[in-house]
Amino acid sequence: MTENAVLQSLVAQFEVLPRYWVSQRNAEVDFMLQNGTAIIPIEVKSAHSVAGKSLSLYNELYAPDLRISFSYNNLKKDGNLLNIPVFLTDWTKKLIDL
Repeated sequence: MTENAVLQSLVAQFEVLPRYWVSQRNAEVDFMLQNGTAIIPIEVKSAHSVAGKSLSLYNELYAPDLRISFSYNNLKKDGNLLNIPVFLTDWTKKLIDL
């Protein structure tokens, strides 16, 4: 249900519908979001754990400028990983455009 809530919020904020990504090794990123010319991989976690092997693999393969993880942790940026608390999902566009 958390993924569905995040998806509904992202659809309302961005012009291009989110997609998903699957590797040949069965890694899957929940959403791929386009913001301008940037492609942002997104993982949604319905707990405090934000460790995502798929998001890490995507980072190794493509080195995006920004990755997003939605979870129940506090707002925090660590390198190119931005953790956004689920309750701030409606602020995603504003947070990444800062």
